Amino acid sequence: MKKFCTFLIDGNFFGLEISKVIALVKAVPIIRVPLANRFVKGLIQYRGQIITVISVRKVFDLPEIEMSEDSAHVIVKTK
Repeated sequence: MKKFCTFLIDGNFFGLEISKVIALVKAVPIIRVPLANRFVKGLIQYRGQIITVISVRKVFDLPEIEMSEDSAHVIVKTK
């Protein structure tokens, strides 16, 4: 049986297979990248690695919101 990490965005549930999830980290400062694809919010540093931040909201054409203290980044492995 597969397990999923689920999250809620604008009343919609999304899920990622748990084997792809590396970590959940509290919102940290994002470094903007000029001329990046519109889905790319920027870069963060996680345990000495530079991680690209993709906005799921932009991918699904949902309005952007400010991150709060309760917000988190889901770090996933893509390869």
